[in-house]
Amino acid sequence: MYIKKIEFLNFKSFGKKVKIPFFDDFTTISGPNGSGKSNIIDGILFVLGLSSSRTLRAEKLTDLIYNGEKSKNPDNAQVTIYFDNKDRELPVDNDEVVISRKVRSTDSGYYSYFYFNGKSVSLGDVHNYLAKARVTPEGYNVVMQGDVTRIITMTAGERRKIIDEIAGVAEFDNKKERALNELEVVRERIERADILIDEVDKQKEKLQGERDQAVKYQSLKEEKMKFEGFVLLSKLKDAKTELEGVGQEYDAQQEKLEEISSELKQKKDILEEREEELRLLNQRIQKMGEDEQIEVKRRIEEIRGEISGCSDRIEYAGQEIDEIDAARRRFSWKSMNQRAR
Repeated sequence: MYIKKIEFLNFKSFGKKVKIPFFDDFTTISGPNGSGKSNIIDGILFVLGLSSSRTLRAEKLTDLIYNGEKSKNPDNAQVTIYFDNKDRELPVDNDEVVISRKVRSTDSGYYSYFYFNGKSVSLGDVHNYLAKARVTPEGYNVVMQGDVTRIITMTAGERRKIIDEIAGVAEFDNKKERALNELEVVRERIERADILIDEVDKQKEKLQGERDQAVKYQSLKEEKMKFEGFVLLSKLKDAKTELEGVGQEYDAQQEKLEEISSELKQKKDILEEREEELRLLNQRIQKMGEDEQIEVKRRIEEIRGEISGCSDRIEYAGQEIDEIDAARRRFSWKSMNQRAR
């Protein structure tokens, strides 16, 4: 890869469009002082972004714009380099690669634009493309005025570094150094990752133990619920049996209650009959004589005895009814408790 042509537009001393051809072998540009020879090198450094504005002998980039007659002063400057890329050192499928840079002056400052084959790119993109062809800002692709003398006076070690840089060996050394640095960073990250893995393994073991305990607890809880179900089922069975017994007892008591109630009713009927007889007798006594009164009184005493006996039997029947009623209430309360459980 080599430069085929450089094109200047309003750059430094080039006040109009100027095209300078280069050849594949060896091209020399000569001329008197002040003819613009150094501006050609400045243009190469400018368009390839290989140097700062101070190296280009300018305080700022706008100082690179042609400053000739005031009526013709432009507000921008542009440099374009045409590369022969038939050997494909630059990673594009073009026999010719065009890189250009434009600087434009504005009221608030300036703008700088880079173009690669007509496409707007950044300075970093230009450097990435050129690095494929071993053209870097730190390299010796462009040897400035005074560099030859400085190279001659260098030590052998310094000169070897320059040769390595030109041969591309330094680039690989830099890459090797960067790779080793990255390897060290990766090694540190691996160590940190190993520490984290150890911590995760410990945490995993802890969680595994907690999981086993949780599983065991769940199993025991399910087993407990199962046995509690068996207990409740057994209690329910016993309660049903007891309920059946209580039901039978209730039925028996109910029958007995009905019998006693019927007997009580009969006794009450008899008592009412005797009271009616007594009333009638009292009426007769009032009408009868002494002997008859004595007979009537005797009869009254007999009737009163019968009444007293009936009263005792009625009282006894009432006690039995109370006992049956209490038993029925106990049964009802027990049934409610069984249903509640």
